[in-house]
Amino acid sequence: PGGGLFLDGFQLNGEDSCKINFDNEVKDIFNDCILQHLPEDKPRLYHGMCSPRFILKLVAAGVDMFASSYVCHATDQGKALIFPNTLAGNKKETVDSVQQNENLCAENSDVSDNAKATQSSDLCDTVDKAVNPMMDLNEGQYKNDFRPISNSCSCYTCRKFTRAYINHLLNVNELLAPILLTLHNLHHYATFFKTIRLSIENNNFQKLTDLF
Repeated sequence: PGGGLFLDGFQLNGEDSCKINFDNEVKDIFNDCILQHLPEDKPRLYHGMCSPRFILKLVAAGVDMFASSYVCHATDQGKALIFPNTLAGNKKETVDSVQQNENLCAENSDVSDNAKATQSSDLCDTVDKAVNPMMDLNEGQYKNDFRPISNSCSCYTCRKFTRAYINHLLNVNELLAPILLTLHNLHHYATFFKTIRLSIENNNFQKLTDLF
C-alpha cells in the first residue's frame, strides 16, 4: 500500500551519467523488461543524474519523478542551466510569470538598437541550448558581461545579478556564487518540469521533445 517504485542501477559516476544514450543503451531494457511489469498506479522514481533530453525520453517511457542531482552538479561546476524549459502555446501560464518576463525585458529599454537585437533571443546567446544545456560562468568571456543569465528568467538571481558578478564571485571563491547559481538552477529546473506537466495536459509533449 502506498509508496512508489525506485528505478536504480542505470546511472554512472558524475557527469558520465549524462552520456548514456537512451535509444541505444537502455530503451529496450526499460520498455521490454521493466516498465511493462510495474503497476501503473504507483509513481516511478529514476535514480541518478540525467540530461534534459534523457529526462524527456524517460517521461515518454513512463517515468514520473527524478532526482535533483543535475542541478547540484551544474552548481558545483559553476554553471548555470540554460536549456529550453518553456513551450509556446502551453495553457495555464500564470499572468505573473509573463509580466515578470516582460518587466525584465523592459529594464533593458535604454540599450542601443544593436544591443536589443542581440538580446532579442532568450539568453542572448547564439548557441544550441539543447546541445549546450549549461553556461560555464567561470569562463573569462563573462567578466564584463552585465546581462542576466537569462533575460526571460524571473528567478531572484536573474532579476538582481549579472553574469559578470557571478563570474567574479566564482573567481574569488566567494560562497555567494553557489547560492545564486542554486537559486537560478532550481528555478530553471522546476520550470522545466512544470512545462513537461503542462505539455502532457495540453497534448503537445512531442512539441517539447522536438526542441531537443
